Amino acid sequence: HRAKIRSGSKPRRGRGASLLSCGDRAALGDRLMYPRMPRSPDDVEQSLLSAIADPVRHKIIVQLAMRPLSVNKLASRFPVVRAAISRHLRVLLDAGLVTCRRVGSLNIYSVRPEGLERLRIYLGQISREAAMSSEHPRGWLDVA
Repeated sequence: HRAKIRSGSKPRRGRGASLLSCGDRAALGDRLMYPRMPRSPDDVEQSLLSAIADPVRHKIIVQLAMRPLSVNKLASRFPVVRAAISRHLRVLLDAGLVTCRRVGSLNIYSVRPEGLERLRIYLGQISREAAMSSEHPRGWLDVA
C-alpha cells in the first residue's frame, strides 16, 4: 500500500505506513526526492559521512557502482531483509549518493556521481589540511 499524497502534509511514517515509491518522489520533484537535504556545508559533509559510515550502506554503494540494481537484487546480496535495504537506500538518497528511477514496477537504484564527487572533494580538503599541518607541526600546539 502506498502513502497517499496530500498537499501540505507529509506521508505517514511508522507501523503500517509505507514510504513514497521512487516514481512518486520523482513525479513530485526534488523536494520529495531529497526531503531532508542538508542546508549548510557542514551539514552536507556530516550527511555524506554518516551515510557511508554504515558497513551495509558502504557495500550498497560498491554494488551500485558496478551497475544499477533493484531493491530485490540488492537484498539478495546481503544478509538483511528487503525493508532494511530500503531504509539504507533512503539514507543514501537523502545524502545525494544514489539516485532512483522507476522502470515498470521496479525501482532501479544507481550511484549518483555528483554525490561521490562531493565526498571526494571534502576528503581532499581534509587531506590537504592534514598535509599542511604536518609541514608546520608547531602551529597546532599554539594555544590562544
